[in-house]
Amino acid sequence: MPNPTKTKRIILIFFTLLALGSAPPSAANPAIDWLITTAQTNGAYTTENDIATPFTATAETLQTLYQLNETSQPTLPPALEFIQTQNFPSTKRLSQTLILHTLAGQTPQPITNQLITRLNLDGGIGDLSDSMPLS
Repeated sequence: MPNPTKTKRIILIFFTLLALGSAPPSAANPAIDWLITTAQTNGAYTTENDIATPFTATAETLQTLYQLNETSQPTLPPALEFIQTQNFPSTKRLSQTLILHTLAGQTPQPITNQLITRLNLDGGIGDLSDSMPLS
């Protein structure tokens, strides 16, 4: 007689492997195409009506493209360079830049070092001397 627990595990493993090996849904392709069309000559991904700053829009677009494994897009290197040239070193921007460099397979030690200098006594990392936990 078959073991129901073993059968469930095999089915779970099968569907997990199937999900991991599948490409993103085809419905994502028009969205990816649209993101690529927002690339500007300075490297930023922005549109005329963006409510986000060019830095944030570019960082979020890059993160999306990397996570969807769209790494062959010719707009990625100029966008990453745009991110690197931004001079407002807030903790949020440093964190976003660190994430993007990591996704691009780079070791951003200077950015990591900058974030470490912002480590607060309460264990948080921020622009202020005391972190403010969310309630």
